Amino acid sequence: MHLEWGTVVKTLNWTFVANLVNFAILLYLLKRFLFKPALAYLDRRRELIASRMEAARQSEEKAEQLAAQREQELSWRVSRHVVPWRTHEHTPRR
Repeated sequence: MHLEWGTVVKTLNWTFVANLVNFAILLYLLKRFLFKPALAYLDRRRELIASRMEAARQSEEKAEQLAAQREQELSWRVSRHVVPWRTHEHTPRR
């Protein structure tokens, strides 16, 4: 079998060009159908997590305020000797 250099080079070039075109098509399809939806999903998830973190922070602040308010009420009751479980004295049964 005798091959000439020009024939081999022409065949390799067309194969290489076909591979480049196929690779470009593959990249376009991956970008369109995989990367864009995946990035959109990740952006939505990032926003959802940020909103949940903000809600958690607000809930924590409210809990701290309620705890401080409850602590203030308890200190007021202790200073006045008003204990919640002794406000309704039980009369002994006969």
